[in-house]
Amino acid sequence: MNGDGACPSEVMARLAAIYGSAGPGLALLTQIDPGFTASFTAYAEAAYRGASLDPRLRQLLLLAHDVSITNLDGTGARNRVLLALQAGATEREVTTVIELVTMVSLHGLTRGFPLLCTLEEQVSDADAPTGGYWAAFETAFPAFHRRMKAANPDAFAAYRAMGEHIWTTGGLDPAWAELVFVVIDLANTHLFTEGAAFHIRNALHYGATHQQVLDAVFLTVPSIVRSLEVGLSAVAEATALFEQENKAGRTG
Repeated sequence: MNGDGACPSEVMARLAAIYGSAGPGLALLTQIDPGFTASFTAYAEAAYRGASLDPRLRQLLLLAHDVSITNLDGTGARNRVLLALQAGATEREVTTVIELVTMVSLHGLTRGFPLLCTLEEQVSDADAPTGGYWAAFETAFPAFHRRMKAANPDAFAAYRAMGEHIWTTGGLDPAWAELVFVVIDLANTHLFTEGAAFHIRNALHYGATHQQVLDAVFLTVPSIVRSLEVGLSAVAEATALFEQENKAGRTG
């Protein structure tokens, strides 16, 4: 029991319940600063446990966050897959989430195309997509599809086919799929707010509640634990090296 009334093993168990595991860096933190560790654990728990989210959806959203190109957290991804399966997700749902994340590859294009004004001369209104999701995307990101088709017709055709495959065979509820994009767009390593706004509108359109969207956004909080793990692991390694050098100096 530490001075804050929390048993270190209990705190570690609570962290493991959030993240799937709690490594030596967090264990060290419970010894160095138990008060902060207790406060951080409560903060992460509150952000993680949004009551409006199905437990299966929560793990799928956190998996999307961890496998996104802006994070690539291998340990987190492995833990999330296991937690998602334990919560009742199917292997196909897990795979669909990972496939959806590949659409982040569009974000460089959405930012880059408007910078290339010469493309405007090659764009025709006849190239604009029609119907449903494609038209809504074009409204949010004007001329994106037309610019992509003009710049690289093969990439455009393959992108359309890839997107249609995911949406028609993936098996995720459309609102859940949109929340996947909300989380990865608002990851602290990405913050693609234009995309998040588009997907929030879509999630609400497909039946997500405002509270579900808010609880999904809160899922961008727990990943900050990686800063603690990296930082405290560095403290442990550097301190051990420092002590070893001092010992060698005393005996040398």
